[in-house]
Amino acid sequence: MNTGTLYEILLRAMKFLKNKKLKISAAYYYLGLAIGLIKRDQVIDWADDCLEKYEVPYELIELSLSQEKGLDEILSLLKLIYNKFELRTPLLIIHYEIRLKYLKNEITKDQLFSYISSLLIQGSAIGDDEETLKLLDIIEDRYYLASQGIYGNEEEVIESTLEELRIFEKAYSDFSELLKEE
Repeated sequence: MNTGTLYEILLRAMKFLKNKKLKISAAYYYLGLAIGLIKRDQVIDWADDCLEKYEVPYELIELSLSQEKGLDEILSLLKLIYNKFELRTPLLIIHYEIRLKYLKNEITKDQLFSYISSLLIQGSAIGDDEETLKLLDIIEDRYYLASQGIYGNEEEVIESTLEELRIFEKAYSDFSELLKEE
């Protein structure tokens, strides 16, 4: 079975890796935009950057021109780009990113738990990772009980949540390295 020259094999491998990077990034921007962590302009800037660097699907060109489009249209375009690619990795990346934003005082505790709640909703729709969804559900319940004064201490819930979100550091680091490889 002849699969081509080494050069052709390397070109196919590089194309595959760029495609994987594009799909992971599109899924990341999809989830981030859907929960409000990422702004429309950031998505369009990413699309513009991709247009300059890669051969891209038509949907990315359309995304680049989406300044006047509604949120649902932009989310639909992102969904077309990542297609049926797994969303677990971007979900893990965003978990750690919201942890970092909280630690850097870029978001409030209410925003932290609002993002977690939104990720739980998005993750439930994806149904990709039961273990992570269960963790988010527990975090959300603990925060609700503590914030309502029913059970637990809010500060302890925040501390334990930040510690639990630490497990997603590897996915975040790998994603950051993937973005640097250009």
